[in-house]
Amino acid sequence: MSAGWRPRRFVGLLSALLPAVLLAGCGFQLRGMDLRSSVATAYVESAPRHGFADPLRVALVRAGVELLDTPAADALVIQLLDERRSRRSVSVSDRALAAEYEVQIGVLYGVRDGSGRQLVEPQWLERERVYRADRDNILGSSEERALLEREMQTELIQQIIRSLDALAGARRGA
Repeated sequence: MSAGWRPRRFVGLLSALLPAVLLAGCGFQLRGMDLRSSVATAYVESAPRHGFADPLRVALVRAGVELLDTPAADALVIQLLDERRSRRSVSVSDRALAAEYEVQIGVLYGVRDGSGRQLVEPQWLERERVYRADRDNILGSSEERALLEREMQTELIQQIIRSLDALAGARRGA
């Protein structure tokens, strides 16, 4: 046998590729955030320093939505009205120091059409998570908190995008 031929590597490669080929053959594909067919244009309306505005714009562009600089008659207007972030201690250590924190973030949003008719009444979307505080690694704990907040923000943005997709589908069906 040549030095490049390794039966175990070939079997491992084959066992990884075979399920992928079978799934692709049956038409399976992961659900993504492709809004090209349902939401063509949108305008994001928010306060200047709203923490969700830029990540939402990026997510919409990635989903295939054309973002407008001003509202238009045929565009959805996504209103980011408010946001809140909080952290509270949920447990303490034997030294009476906070051992775990609960982080909460929320966004108040609504959707209207270009003519000003409210399509989605303003509503709060919220997420909360608990993380362990490591007093010996303060930097690591703060990085974990930042990562959790980014993940929660991404989840909320994805929920907004799913609601836009459902709204556009309902408008098409009507």
